[in-house]
Amino acid sequence: MTLSSLSKTLNTGDKKTLNILLKGDVQGSVEAITASIGKIHHEKISINIIHSGTGSISESDVMLAKASEAVILAFTVSTDNSAEILAKNEDVEIRNYNIIYKLLEDLELALNGMLGPEYEEVLLGKAEVRNVFKSSKAGVIAGAFVTEGCLRKNADKVLLYRGNKQLAETTFASLKRFKDDVKEVTLNYECGFTLQKFDGYEIGDVITAYERREKTRTI
Repeated sequence: MTLSSLSKTLNTGDKKTLNILLKGDVQGSVEAITASIGKIHHEKISINIIHSGTGSISESDVMLAKASEAVILAFTVSTDNSAEILAKNEDVEIRNYNIIYKLLEDLELALNGMLGPEYEEVLLGKAEVRNVFKSSKAGVIAGAFVTEGCLRKNADKVLLYRGNKQLAETTFASLKRFKDDVKEVTLNYECGFTLQKFDGYEIGDVITAYERREKTRTI
């Protein structure tokens, strides 16, 4: 059972149980959330908190959630790197919150079949600026070399870094191979690009391109 796919169960006549593993920053937060969840009632879904505690989400939390077919709700706590990898491999859903009412709102929406899908940002690729050109038509153009993955013209987000400092969060205005407009440039190829609302490129700048994808979860 997952929050994002819970609405599918509402079309069946059987009463279902949503198992939850709850982790919070302090005991007071955990107790407040537990009390609020206890007040939520639904004719087709019952909510069962199989475990609650404080501290970061560990591999043992993920394995317990997997065995219990539970969703992990995390309130202002992080997930250990190893636990995050395990959760993806085992199809265990982890939802992170820093506002209690948002956590409760998502539960209510899920129980009423109204919770939208959850999305994640996936790295498409990286490129390093090797040259900077000026064009009377296109303005300032960055000449770059793709060092990881690929660049896509329709990437949902592009970040530009100079050293460790992020200078821009934007999207591509253009992406070219030589003089041709292209949709994608792959690893170890050169390209030219312009960004929306940014043209202060310098040699050595690095861009990272991301795609927004819906998380695939199954009941």
